[in-house]
Amino acid sequence: MDFVRKVTGLQPSVHSETGFESTAQRLRAEASTDEKTYNSEHRLRAENLAWDIDVWYRRLAPYTFESVFLPLSLPEAAAIVHSYDVNWRGKPLTTLTRDDVFVLQRLENRIDEALKSSFQTPRESTGDASSAFMDFVVAHRKTEAQLASVAYTTNTSVGNEKLIAVARTPTLKVDSGAAAMSLLLSSERVFTDVVDWLKYGEPEQIVLRKWEARLLLEYEFRCFVWKGKITAISQYDHYCVYPHLAAQQLAIKNAITAHWRKFHHAVGQESYCADLVYFPDTKKAMLVEISPFLPCTGPAMFSWVTDIRVLHGEDPFEFRLNNTIRPQIEDLVEAQWEDRWCSSNREHPLPYDHYWATVLENGTKWEELAKQLVGQHKQKFLVACAAGLATTGCSRLMGSKMFGASLVACSSMLAALLWQTFFPLQKNDSEVLFVYGTLQRGFHWHDKFLAGAEYLGLAQSATPLPLVVGECGVPYVLGDLPSGSGKLIRGELWQVSSIALRGMDSYEGCSKGYYERRKLRFRLFRGERGKTLGISEQAW
Repeated sequence: MDFVRKVTGLQPSVHSETGFESTAQRLRAEASTDEKTYNSEHRLRAENLAWDIDVWYRRLAPYTFESVFLPLSLPEAAAIVHSYDVNWRGKPLTTLTRDDVFVLQRLENRIDEALKSSFQTPRESTGDASSAFMDFVVAHRKTEAQLASVAYTTNTSVGNEKLIAVARTPTLKVDSGAAAMSLLLSSERVFTDVVDWLKYGEPEQIVLRKWEARLLLEYEFRCFVWKGKITAISQYDHYCVYPHLAAQQLAIKNAITAHWRKFHHAVGQESYCADLVYFPDTKKAMLVEISPFLPCTGPAMFSWVTDIRVLHGEDPFEFRLNNTIRPQIEDLVEAQWEDRWCSSNREHPLPYDHYWATVLENGTKWEELAKQLVGQHKQKFLVACAAGLATTGCSRLMGSKMFGASLVACSSMLAALLWQTFFPLQKNDSEVLFVYGTLQRGFHWHDKFLAGAEYLGLAQSATPLPLVVGECGVPYVLGDLPSGSGKLIRGELWQVSSIALRGMDSYEGCSKGYYERRKLRFRLFRGERGKTLGISEQAW
């Protein structure tokens, strides 16, 4: 990391968008048009989209853990995919570009600053949260320490005790951007979600949640809510047997029910699943997350088929705890944890930033050469021209086409670097967007799509537009009706990046003909409470 941090002042090339655009185009070309018709990863993600934490957190913040959201950009998404391809899928190193490294490094710094400003983490990371956070030796040592305690208090089976020890090992705790990136860039689930985003245009955000040491997997429970009533509760970790839960079952049920009654009104749905954690020291519960009342949500100790009458409240309420040690659980732990992560004979993955210095090295040489030539930024044009003339002259004197081509190519690269360094590309990479539906502040899609945008103010269309509300309650404008028909539409104006706008285009299906984005004229509200209409703005 030392080498990488020394070159943070360097900037991506002027073609930095090319990489992520080509990746997105390739993935979209590979996307199947019928992935929602079968039990695909895209269907599961699409069914969960409206239940993502960035959709419901604003409404339920008082009842859950403090959370901070960092919207990912499309270049960041592509860089995550490229990094995973190289580190975990055996793709060639050339898959990870210099621009990818710059993007990932800025993302790491962004996460680091968010952790420090939002959760007041220490300026320096603790020993285990380094750039090589996925230190499997450390994880194994922590698990072994947990195992000694579990074996003393649980007294079940060796396999069950090992699995409990793994569950109690805090592998997701981070206190630095480097530690977070190590998890982010090694997660298969993150990789598949980001690929799905690049294919279908449904954006992702990084969620940082305040660490709660008392939140143990063994005290997390899944509640099934059907038509405004809790019909069933299940132990969330249904693989393990936790003997101490049985004596606390009634207290757990009462705490969960009491907390659920506080937040149910704010969910906005009558049927859903909710995960809550119980704190034995206070005998209170806290919301962890919510998810759809659909088979895409794991039923834990229930079944969406054989237990559907219970889940629908047609049969009596049930609270299920696992009391049976699963057969072959020792083999499961051995294969999925010990042999895979803890074996001294296994060649463990390299740190997430292992290849960064190598990727940056060649480009850095040219940057340094450019700096030497221009000195203290004096006579920039003269130096650039002289370099080009000298290189061309050398090629002629040598008389070698191959050598001359090489020098001319070097001269072109040098000229490009000089131009980039002293005349950076000036381009308008943002647009003004008018929103009038669920993208407005306070609605569920706002935080997902406009979290990084700048609010300009309330606005109204300059001419009447035919706004209708569909059967599903979603408003939209009929673009094929004659101009001037309908009514003036009020909404909000936002300054959004071109990248974010293209992402929304993809999600709304503009390329598929579902919607069409047009540039129209709107008038910003001026004055107290928006009573006076002010300047006219052209916006999408």
